[in-house]
Amino acid sequence: MSWVLIDHLGREPEFAPVSGGRVVWQVGAYEDEYRALRSGAALVDLSGSGPLRVRGPGAVDLLNRVLTRDVEFLAPEQAQTALVLDPDGTPADIVVTLCVAALDEYWLHCGPGRDERVAALLSAAGDGAEATVENLRDSMAVFAVEGPTAYRVIGETLGEDYVSLAYESLLPAEVNGEEVLLARIGVTGEYGYTVFVPHAVAVPVWQALADRATVIGYRALETAMLEVRQPVLHRELDEQSTVVSAGLNWLVDLGKPEFTGRDAVLQQCADPASTRLIGFGVRDGRVEAGDELFIGTERVGAVGHIVDSPGFGGQLGLAAVQRHWQASGLEFSTAAGARIRTLAAPYVIPTSWNTPMEV
Repeated sequence: MSWVLIDHLGREPEFAPVSGGRVVWQVGAYEDEYRALRSGAALVDLSGSGPLRVRGPGAVDLLNRVLTRDVEFLAPEQAQTALVLDPDGTPADIVVTLCVAALDEYWLHCGPGRDERVAALLSAAGDGAEATVENLRDSMAVFAVEGPTAYRVIGETLGEDYVSLAYESLLPAEVNGEEVLLARIGVTGEYGYTVFVPHAVAVPVWQALADRATVIGYRALETAMLEVRQPVLHRELDEQSTVVSAGLNWLVDLGKPEFTGRDAVLQQCADPASTRLIGFGVRDGRVEAGDELFIGTERVGAVGHIVDSPGFGGQLGLAAVQRHWQASGLEFSTAAGARIRTLAAPYVIPTSWNTPMEV
């Protein structure tokens, strides 16, 4: 873990368990961290879960056996998001595949606490493939800068040439003689950059970024992700969830002839689950995860993920509702009398959508 890098703040953060791992949940006041992300620049430590390095002449073949989207034509220095599934079709992770052409290898940027599960699935599919899989967790830190002024932080830290990097592109940079990798990827709808940093220069890079951005935890990050309907797997999946019921179809290319879990996804499409996830905002009262939802006396679903959203001005959440109730603008109630209204994403408009870069 590289979370010790926040020690210079002079206070102990709050940690939380996520998918068998541990993340920094909150550093300071939640509202301040959220505000930095939506109106300034926020820095979050994503270390502790990969990245996984896949290389060798059979790297593309191995990745295509596992990933739900084809990487054969992924351009050099480009990134692509896909699912990794268990053989039964259960989503194991949402990963970003980076084609690091300068090193003739691929990196998989995994979700918190999910790198070992993804590595195991690659290993299971690797029979006969001329490729190796290595977890770089113990040698590399991963930092993300997101927010409408994130580009300024990157420009002042790495140089203005890196500011205008195209979305889902990556570029090597050098810090103190060590090569780092900058990727233009984000999860909140704001300008987002992710820096992959060898441990040898992790401390000075972190400190340079932290001098220009507000350090935040996963709580504010997950809230902003929900606001733009970016999936947060560990909050949204339960034992009954499938790719289809969780609304993750957009990450699957069923035109691919082979990938782990493909047959299961085809079956899900042919015989879909009775519920779907839909976003909602709370109009009156408060709701909790697990609360049942009704129209009159008819039960229509239940609350899943729920957050307090400063940007929305109240509670936002996801509910699993029967398919014929999956529409925006509907009102449901809980047994305690709280009222919610279903919404179309995004639930909060990111500031960066109306903020041009000024280099």
